[in-house]
Amino acid sequence: MTYLSFIKRKQIRAELENLGPKNNIMSEFSYIDKYLKPLAGESGLDLSDDIALLAQDKNYACSSDIIVEGTHFLENTEPRKIAQKLLAVNLSDLAAKALTPEHYMLNLSLNDFSEGWFKEFCVGLKIMQDQYNFKLIGGDTTKTSGNIVVSATIFGSYQDNFIPRNNCQDGDLIWHSGFIGSAYLGLKLCQGKLTAKKTAQDKLCRNYELPEPRLALQNILLNYAHSALDISDGLLQDLEHLLKFNNFGANIDLAKISVALETKAICQEHDINLAELLTAGDDYEILFTSKAEHQADILNAAKQLSFPVSLIGKVNNNGKLSFTNAPDSFSIPDNLGYKHH
Repeated sequence: MTYLSFIKRKQIRAELENLGPKNNIMSEFSYIDKYLKPLAGESGLDLSDDIALLAQDKNYACSSDIIVEGTHFLENTEPRKIAQKLLAVNLSDLAAKALTPEHYMLNLSLNDFSEGWFKEFCVGLKIMQDQYNFKLIGGDTTKTSGNIVVSATIFGSYQDNFIPRNNCQDGDLIWHSGFIGSAYLGLKLCQGKLTAKKTAQDKLCRNYELPEPRLALQNILLNYAHSALDISDGLLQDLEHLLKFNNFGANIDLAKISVALETKAICQEHDINLAELLTAGDDYEILFTSKAEHQADILNAAKQLSFPVSLIGKVNNNGKLSFTNAPDSFSIPDNLGYKHH
């Protein structure tokens, strides 16, 4: 075991000015002892020090994501769902690199330090930890009078290699996992801006609130992928990110992009253009490229998964993005995806 200076952190603490016993608020250390210490792994030193320890026998990479109330989750979202989404979007980054989750650090800026809220939030953390077998090793907390902001830095291990973003090749096939646009419609449904049958609404809202990180793609990526990233800001924008390092272009067959049946039905009912689905973000699916010779191998391996893996296009060296099988109403938007500012 060794100390790693880049993960030095403050011991988890809370700035709980104006909150005290008279408000029936537990102390910061009581929160840590009761709710966070049970989530900590051995490397976290029982959350009792200002550093964490990581083993030397693994290659580590890390990623960090923030989610914000009003942007990534709605006001009054159940705290356990906030926790699950926070870890899911971070796990999605690891999934795109074919990494195995090991540890995470947690940072919370909260306007509600009630024990009920905190307990439920930690229930959500534990659900994800148990499902994906990784542990908390530290972090920080603070109080805010504004929107809730939560972030995690997640550490994943790899043995020999991981899958970079900027390594696609001329002639590579382009693939994506899962379904595109479901989370976007889920957001609209959760906001009350669209209506749908209850079964469709429940499913699509879940896609938005609780994305499923595609860690099951690990073997396909390790064996066949040249490049990969997760689709967080819209398929078209993230595809552009994949291509731009080498000034590549691509041709995309729009008919091959996988859209769930309930998503198609709602789009038809409400006249939602395909371009909206491809630029909306929050999909948290994986976009990757491979040699053309591996097409059959990938399709065969994908049969073992619980979600589709779709071949949607091909990389070229002309520097342009083009489309085939476009609906009459389809046009390339000015903004290819979600903008953070």
